[in-house]
Amino acid sequence: MNIAGKLVRESRRVQEQIVEKSYTSKYLVVRNLLRSSTLDDEYYRKNCAILCVVTGIEHSGTTLLSQLLNGHPRIASGSELGILLSDIYNFSSQHPFFEWLVDDERRMGWGINRKDRDRLLTTHSFDEFYWLLNKLKGTSLSNPVVQNKFRVSDFLYDKTPRYVFSLSKVVRKIDVPFVVTLKTPYEQFASVKKRAEIFNRKLDIDAFSQSYLKAMREIESAETYCGDRLLIVPYKILTGDVVAAMERIKKLIGLDDDYELNLERYNEEYGKHVKPGRFFVKDKIFYNDPMEKLTDSEIKRLTEVERQMPRLRNCL
Repeated sequence: MNIAGKLVRESRRVQEQIVEKSYTSKYLVVRNLLRSSTLDDEYYRKNCAILCVVTGIEHSGTTLLSQLLNGHPRIASGSELGILLSDIYNFSSQHPFFEWLVDDERRMGWGINRKDRDRLLTTHSFDEFYWLLNKLKGTSLSNPVVQNKFRVSDFLYDKTPRYVFSLSKVVRKIDVPFVVTLKTPYEQFASVKKRAEIFNRKLDIDAFSQSYLKAMREIESAETYCGDRLLIVPYKILTGDVVAAMERIKKLIGLDDDYELNLERYNEEYGKHVKPGRFFVKDKIFYNDPMEKLTDSEIKRLTEVERQMPRLRNCL
């Protein structure tokens, strides 16, 4: 049994060396010419480190969910990735996502250098892209605690709110669970209104309504395609019972352990080591009634939006 185990471990070690060697510039041309797509794709599917894709309309709870996931010691991911918005070969034109790969922990970046970022563009499938990103993430981070978390973690996730507006196409690109955060039209508009007031921006409720309903139709279409592989997490439930919500998400993504995910875990694992900047870390989760922030005319318009919403089945 010990001999067999050693042989298996040695086989895996040699395979890892071969795969890693194939990304060096010296072997890149030969690799591209001799690549066996079927065998390679099978390897990366089996060893792909991505647990799930997190998406939802901006300010619907995607950042909160990503904080909670990053609280797990085996998970570490940077800011929005956006790779599934394009093909790998033209990912360099996807701004600002391509730039965020090299950002440091102060901007919640992935912390890889520019040379390694270019290596990602040589991958031939999304499974391979995520596999290599998991190997490279955090190598250029300046904070040793955060760098160590990235380097020793086994998994990552892809959190990109923009996916939600083309979700019916995105879900066909990779066979992993999708977690979609969702606010009611009242909750979502209240969030948008609050930010519009802070930054003195003009707010168009009709444009908001069209955008919101477009996202809902995309979620409905993706839900039909994915079945149980897609889970919709209402914001009120995520904030109301964090532990129960995260246990359901852990089950979906295949994390079978007793590790309780909450913001205290996140702050201990990651949050307290990140310098204040664009990313805001909360110690507690509060749910505010959106109706208190809306006018009667806004409530009337949003009620019309609610009536037009498709019936979504896979809700937490």
